[in-house]
Amino acid sequence: LRVFEDPQEGHFYIMTVDVSQGRGQDYSAFSIIDVSQKPFKQVVAYHNNKISPLIFPNIIVKTAKHFNNALLIIENNGPGQIVCNSVYYDLEYDNTFVESALKAGGVGVTTTKKVKSSGASNLKDLVENSKIVLPDAETIVELSCFEAKGGSFQASKSQHDDLVMTLVLFAWFVSTDAYGE
Repeated sequence: LRVFEDPQEGHFYIMTVDVSQGRGQDYSAFSIIDVSQKPFKQVVAYHNNKISPLIFPNIIVKTAKHFNNALLIIENNGPGQIVCNSVYYDLEYDNTFVESALKAGGVGVTTTKKVKSSGASNLKDLVENSKIVLPDAETIVELSCFEAKGGSFQASKSQHDDLVMTLVLFAWFVSTDAYGE
């Protein structure tokens, strides 16, 4: 957990979460972004490739509560569904984004090609136009290895993109009507 700025009273934070299996390969990661003013600012970065999806929700909720009950946006693909359900139903963290109250698995965001493409495009705009401050060196390294491939985006060979994916989710979300509300 890398904290670049402590929570400030009256500030609003969004935590975006990318979940992995916790088996030493991909990383479970989150970023917390201060959206109280522009440019947006990454204030926390976390990634761990050994954390179990059964333990990760406790770290997420504890950190989100510390950052003024940050809005949680969790990727619900694969093991992400376990994390979403644990955060929302077991730990009863209400400030969690719910994509659909009507469908099973509606807690969190399903990272589809459309979400990823829209988020990556918007992230590019945020970075190139200095609309987001990214103080985390690990995030910047991942960004430098993030590339288009076959109609999608991913890390170049033998690199990781888990911290970038937290920013892709953030960039997707701030372009939606839900963010405006």
